[in-house]
Amino acid sequence: MSISERDEKVEQALAKLVDLDSIILRPKPGDPAASLDLPAGAERRIALLEHQELEQQIKQAPADPLPYVKLAKLYQSQGRWKDTLRVLEAGVQHNADYEPLVELREDLLLAAAEREQTEAHQAHLQRPTAESALHCEGRERNLAEEQLRFCQQRLARHPEQTELKLRWARALRALGRYEDAIQLLNGATLPSSLRARAQYELGLNYQLSGRALQAISHFRQAALFRDPAPPPDIQQAALKAGMELAEKLHMIETALHFGGEWLQLPAAPTDMLRKRLAALQQQPR
Repeated sequence: MSISERDEKVEQALAKLVDLDSIILRPKPGDPAASLDLPAGAERRIALLEHQELEQQIKQAPADPLPYVKLAKLYQSQGRWKDTLRVLEAGVQHNADYEPLVELREDLLLAAAEREQTEAHQAHLQRPTAESALHCEGRERNLAEEQLRFCQQRLARHPEQTELKLRWARALRALGRYEDAIQLLNGATLPSSLRARAQYELGLNYQLSGRALQAISHFRQAALFRDPAPPPDIQQAALKAGMELAEKLHMIETALHFGGEWLQLPAAPTDMLRKRLAALQQQPR
């Protein structure tokens, strides 16, 4: 029997009783507990399941945020997502200023959107159809919208968490709001460790909005930062994007520059790159 089935049966049984305090255990004959020297009429209560105890605490003191947090985490550990959200919604309603509860709800909603997007993507890969592609697209949009809400709500309470602006910009790009993403990042003060990622994100948004020259400039900045050096994945992605865009615009010298820098990276696809660079060398300037 699964945990949910067991819980449902227990809850159904308890629901039939008017007074939970009447649930008692009396030792059976032969039970070691029967030989205990207990006062006449002494009884041992059945211990409620942990989630039932927490539900009782919430009913008795709805303004206490801790039982909501404990119960939500318990349901989450059991994979009972609807119950988790139900508890968090009620908790936030009664304790809107309790940060751990508010954050737990935001985290859960974002995790649920990510899980739905992953499931839709996997289903589409296993059995691609026009319907599954449309469903996958819808889940991706839903995830971007949830990321947007998450960043806006968290930053409204914690403006010092400026790193969330990069995540916010990615969500805007996923929703096709390129100008909003550019405006957000251009006005953001980010930690130095995120400068290269922010420049790469700006490059993508400038490219998608049709401003290729600005995109190339930001790809170059993302790839060639020296202090601190860009993360390897961002450096390679920026050099690749810059080379491909410059080649498309027939900016041969620029494409050769990007390609030459890319070729020096440890993870560069050397054979393919050498062939492309050789072909570019043959093109008229």
